[in-house]
This record gives sequence, C-alpha cells and structure tokens, in this order.
Amino acid sequence: MEYKILGDAFQILNVNLAPGEKILAEAGEMIYASGNIELTARATGGIGGMFKRALTGESLFLTEFQTSHGDGIVAFGKQLGKIITLKLDQGKTIIAKTDTYMASTERVEIGVATVRRISAGLFGGKGFILQTFKAEAPNQIVFLEASGQVITLDLEAGQSIKVDAGNTVAFESTVDYDIQRVGGIKTMVFSGEGLFLANLKGPGRVWIQSVCLAELIAKFSTGTK
Repeated sequence: MEYKILGDAFQILNVNLAPGEKILAEAGEMIYASGNIELTARATGGIGGMFKRALTGESLFLTEFQTSHGDGIVAFGKQLGKIITLKLDQGKTIIAKTDTYMASTERVEIGVATVRRISAGLFGGKGFILQTFKAEAPNQIVFLEASGQVITLDLEAGQSIKVDAGNTVAFESTVDYDIQRVGGIKTMVFSGEGLFLANLKGPGRVWIQSVCLAELIAKFSTGTK
C-alpha cells in the first residue's frame, strides 16, 4: 500500500490501493475515491469490538475500502490540523485519545484502555477512556488526526512531563499515564490551567497537539480568550 500526506495546515491522506489491499477508516472520514473502490461496513472484533468502540464514543462500524479491479485511490481527512503516521511492528501497541483515529491497515487490533486510578479518570474528565492500537502482523500503519501543530517527544526512563489532557494525542504503551490534580485550591482556581493535568512518564514516545479542538470551539462559542 502506497500513501501520501498532502497539504500543510489541513492535511489529506491519499492512499493508493493495489488489488487485494485494504484499508479501514473511521466512518465519515472519506473525502473522495476512484470509481473502482468498494466500501463495506465492518465491525472489527465482533460484538466485543463494537462494545469497546461504543465506550470510546466512536462509531460502531469502520468502513473497509478495497478495489473491485485494478489499482484504486481513496482519500481521507476532515480534521483542522495534521495527520500522524504510526508504523507498528508486530505486537507493538500505541495508546491514543478518543476521536483521534482516522484509518489503519487491516491487521491492526483496536481496543480500549483506561487510566490506572479510576477516581483520577472520573474527576479528571478527559482521557478516562483511551483507545489502543496493536499490530497483529508486521509492517502495520495507524493514521491519527491532530489539531494544530504536532510535537513529538521521546521520554527517557523515569522522565515525566505534565500535559493538558486535551492536548495529548497518543503515546507508546511503555509510557505510564495518569491524571493529577493541579496544586492546591488557589492554584486550581487561579492558574487557568484547569483542575487536572495528564502526567506522562517514560520511557517512550509521546505525541502532543498544539490545539484542543473542543476547547477552541468552546472559547469561540462563549467569546472567552
């Protein structure tokens, strides 16, 4: 499977499919496709997989794309930002925030993860339910959507960073993830950073977005700065 990421601020994933090749995508992500591309609704993982996707707030079915004959083209991308390409070796797992999934190759298992401390997830709000992407075969690819610019950080063992949960896109499964309260009452009320932050501790790679789209929309709707 060959692909290109087109554009800068509003990127498009352009995929060239040869006969027999397939790509799965979140429902509603397709922009255009050649006439020989066939679309099929697919429930990955059976009933259990559908239940897991329901927990994350994603659509119950993915859309499978393949050609009916010859080579074909299909393009995805409806996010205001960047597309992150994650290449996974067999057995490798990436954990990501819900609503970031765009598309993946056929042998990627999509699951669910939660923060270790349930109380932190409940009171922290964003990030309690997370998606997991595990490669069931070599050379698998996952495409994620991020808002604004994307920052990639490689954390050493024991190194940690605090990130607004809305700006956290994804991280390798070796990264420890938790939600922490921001200081005392005074800090929580006057810092302007919200009540909770995500704490990410290495080793492993982390992907961070510069904009949380939900927060941006809320600011525009309320007229706040």
